[in-house]
Amino acid sequence: MNKEWKNTLLKNQVKEVKYHRAEGLISEEKIRNNVKEMNNSLDRLSDLLEKKRKKIALQRIKLIVVTEENKKLEEQYTLLKENLLNSGVVRAEELRQTDIKHGLCFQGSASLNRSENTKGKESIFSSSPNHVFNLLSEESSEASEPSPTPFVPIPPPPPPLPKL
Repeated sequence: MNKEWKNTLLKNQVKEVKYHRAEGLISEEKIRNNVKEMNNSLDRLSDLLEKKRKKIALQRIKLIVVTEENKKLEEQYTLLKENLLNSGVVRAEELRQTDIKHGLCFQGSASLNRSENTKGKESIFSSSPNHVFNLLSEESSEASEPSPTPFVPIPPPPPPLPKL
């Protein structure tokens, strides 16, 4: 496409030059200089376009890497929360309140499989594990205070659209 674009511009320039040459409005030296200048401009534009393409490709790669790292951190965060719940160190409601407080509940809702005792098994999904290590220190202070905001489950995302 780049060559086609360059050829189209050159053809239009040649038509214009032929007209001006026929009318005697432009000299041969000026024509050569104009063609050189136009070729240099096209080369610079091509180089800039190529640099932009490379920059966009690098940004896409960085985005993919960051997305993969976020998925790994999310899995680690979910496992940590499940281990805390299963060991009885923290209650499910305390984890929910901490997630809400730090803005970590973005996807889905918690699925709770409670048994008779106070140790419940829970799988909680969140999209940002930024405050994982603050959980334990804040849970002890939150356990003594009643939470002002009740937990509201977030509806699951809509199903994916069928491929055509």
